[in-house]
Amino acid sequence: MSFTADYLSTYLSLIPSASDANLSFSPMVFLLTSAPHYLPSQLYSVLPHPVQDLSERQKYIGMLTSRNADVPRALVRDIYTKSWSAFNCLVSIVPLGGAISLDNKLFSFWLLQGNSHPLSHMEGIFRFETGMKVNEFHDLRANP
Repeated sequence: MSFTADYLSTYLSLIPSASDANLSFSPMVFLLTSAPHYLPSQLYSVLPHPVQDLSERQKYIGMLTSRNADVPRALVRDIYTKSWSAFNCLVSIVPLGGAISLDNKLFSFWLLQGNSHPLSHMEGIFRFETGMKVNEFHDLRANP
């Protein structure tokens, strides 16, 4: 479709099912997923699905964005590894959803610059390990 953004075109080209989500890493990070209903919010965007059968019920795409996400990724790289190849190696070592040989669900949010409203007031580094806020992960290899 002409005039379609690259992140949306990528999502549509994957022919996602209703339970699929697409996370696109670029200077601006996009999380796109199917949305069965139009439920507007200030926290995310809901778009009419551009490709659908007219005989079907209206479908939507939910989109969550974070601008300037490349800055924190580069900072994490510089602090913990010094190179993208080492960064990629650590990403492949730590299993998805948990730390090495643990399943404690590590989460990290690096909000170094004010984002768009309503999260514009939130800045800082927020790490969570086993459901608790921590200053640093127990296993530093999990940071990337």
